[in-house]
Amino acid sequence: MQLRFAYLAECARRGLAPRMLSRTVEDAGTVTSPLVPWDNCGAYMAGVLQVPAVEYLPYAFFNLINPLLAIVFGLIGFRVERQEPAEPQGQESAGSSGDSGQAAPGPG
Repeated sequence: MQLRFAYLAECARRGLAPRMLSRTVEDAGTVTSPLVPWDNCGAYMAGVLQVPAVEYLPYAFFNLINPLLAIVFGLIGFRVERQEPAEPQGQESAGSSGDSGQAAPGPG
């Protein structure tokens, strides 16, 4: 599932840079997938290591700590890149007449 497409508009509305969405998807999804036994990554790891995911869980420090650090960093604003918030669709910015200085194409 491509979560980044589902949340791209919301990140723009909140004024977050697209890099932040990419970082969040990586922190929350990709890093934790080896810990889920029915996920393709977890099934592969369990097959190669010949142990269930729950047995290597205590040794997966990075996989366990990274999502928690991502939440803490987001709450305190550490390394959170911002951009100008996007306006809701259907509204024009104040002072903008919608004229870009170019002639609109005519019919035909």
